[in-house]
Amino acid sequence: MVKAYTPNIHSEKGKGLTKYVAEFVSRNKFNSIPKKVVELGKKHILDGFGLAIAGSVARTGEYLFKHIKKMQLKEKLP
Repeated sequence: MVKAYTPNIHSEKGKGLTKYVAEFVSRNKFNSIPKKVVELGKKHILDGFGLAIAGSVARTGEYLFKHIKKMQLKEKLP
């Protein structure tokens, strides 16, 4: 079984990224964002909501959880 990737929370790799993004957002105004970018952003947000709603009732999630549980019992994973 392949182990899931867990990021190293003590890594210096992304240090300052949150501050950089926050400063970028605070320096820019909504009107400076190209209309096409705003349209695409809205589309992606709606797509995310649609996926969340569809996934909430999909049977595949149930199958996946059953499979994971079965594998955990088989391999005695925590």
